[in-house]
Amino acid sequence: MHMRKNVRNSGIDIIGDVPWGTHFCQFYQTKEDLADILVPYFKAGLENNEYCLWITSQPLEVEEAKEALRSAVSDIDFYLEKGQIEIISYIFWCVNGGIYNPERVMNGWFEKLNHALESGYEGLRLSGNTSWLKTEEWDDFVDSEKKIDSSIDKYRMIALCTYPLSKCGANKIIDVIINHHFALIKRKGKWENIESSKRKKTEEKIQILLNAVESSDDAIVTRSLEDIIISWNKGAEQIHGYSAEEILGKHISILEPDNLKGEMKQFSEKIKQGKKIQHYETSRLKKDGTIINVSVTLSPVFDASGELVAISAIARDITERINAEKSLAKAEDARKKEIHHRIKNNLQVISSLLDLQADKFEDENVREAFRESQSRVLSMSLIHEELYKGEETDTLDFSAYLQKLAENLFQTYSLSSQNIRLYVDLEENASFNMDTVVPLGIIINELVSNSLKHAFQGRDGGEIRIKLRREENGECINSIEDGKGECCKSISFILTVSDDGIGIPESLDLENLETLGFQLIASLVDQLDGELKLKRNNGAEFTIRFTVTEMDQIACCHPALNRLSDNSILG
Repeated sequence: MHMRKNVRNSGIDIIGDVPWGTHFCQFYQTKEDLADILVPYFKAGLENNEYCLWITSQPLEVEEAKEALRSAVSDIDFYLEKGQIEIISYIFWCVNGGIYNPERVMNGWFEKLNHALESGYEGLRLSGNTSWLKTEEWDDFVDSEKKIDSSIDKYRMIALCTYPLSKCGANKIIDVIINHHFALIKRKGKWENIESSKRKKTEEKIQILLNAVESSDDAIVTRSLEDIIISWNKGAEQIHGYSAEEILGKHISILEPDNLKGEMKQFSEKIKQGKKIQHYETSRLKKDGTIINVSVTLSPVFDASGELVAISAIARDITERINAEKSLAKAEDARKKEIHHRIKNNLQVISSLLDLQADKFEDENVREAFRESQSRVLSMSLIHEELYKGEETDTLDFSAYLQKLAENLFQTYSLSSQNIRLYVDLEENASFNMDTVVPLGIIINELVSNSLKHAFQGRDGGEIRIKLRREENGECINSIEDGKGECCKSISFILTVSDDGIGIPESLDLENLETLGFQLIASLVDQLDGELKLKRNNGAEFTIRFTVTEMDQIACCHPALNRLSDNSILG
């Protein structure tokens, strides 16, 4: 797994290249031992455009350190004048008033690192000798080394700590090795590399995890809190098309399609706030410009002290699944459309049979009863016709349906509706499912038919009005934590059917209706869990209030539905 963009030449043959964040140590006996390791160490740093900091003490003081470097780096004076390397005595760096100050030392390291990066250097390479350390200061020093060791791998620095063997007993040697990546020690004239057993076991476990990560087909990416990509596995290369060398160090937004710019930043803020994002389905941009569908899980990454230091993302390419689901949905829609088409045809056959049967009777009341039944069947047939022709197969645009229903009603009662005008004022894009639209259609069919038949007797004409308004009585709450928007909004609608005809007699009681038409209306309003009211001023006005939930009202999470800017007029 590509954890860092670059490895650095340590200059030390037995070590070779090391990554940024390496913290190791050297045990020495003589100043020649020190020079043997430190001279090539700093020489490599200078040649690699790194800022170098050498904190000296006995047995190799400042001037001796310069001379040792001069023998290997011919232009050392140039580097000193340029300020690329500082050689400082421990007196000015590690102790303050003769007392060791570990916090001051650590802060000094990071100040030098910031200076190095601001000055255009690749990072910081440093070394410090501990021969000055007093016995009573040892525990504090060990604690500071632990802190450095747990955090240094996040920074562009390499640190080499040197320890005199003459001052280190067995216990101290163990303390030192545990708190460094590895240690260098000279045996029989040759330098050996000794790994910390504790660290080795940890690294073995880490390597097992890294191998699993690297072999995963999922894209496993780590990004800094500033959304800079700092790790990139083979799965990420396969899914997104970028190699690790191309992508490491880039901002994570490079993977965002134009229509989702800012989404990743929002995700990062949620993680920083302690929230979780699991299996969120979204889109990502590949190197070649292709948009893919992915399921993303984001997790926080903490350091040993429990501080949030990065964000891990696991993305799975679900494009094939999404395409398969679309194909299945398309096939399902085609199947449903075919069903609606067949139902519509069957209902039209029933309507034709009712029409034929009506012709066999001379009694006008019987013929009217057949006509009413035919009208009710046609109102249902229209629903299936609209569902067959429309894009949706489970919900119906009620406004479009009502327009066609009104036209059919006026054609059916053409003789009595020549001077009657119908005004339709509806919410735009109000879509309902079958359980809502069927009773609503029959209710409107009954009320409009009743007005056409009875409201204008003895008059030359008049008006029939149909209005549909919405009243919000819930909240629409969308969530991205689980990858799916959730809407819990319920909406109340008010349907009004009115006319300016002769009105309805005061004797008519909605609670005790005798006619089949009004009984049917009352039953259907109950089916909708609605409320029916009647006003008798200047004609008749029926008001029905009903409520739909998300399952009934697909458009409930959309922006507020706009009313039609101008009334539709029929007649």
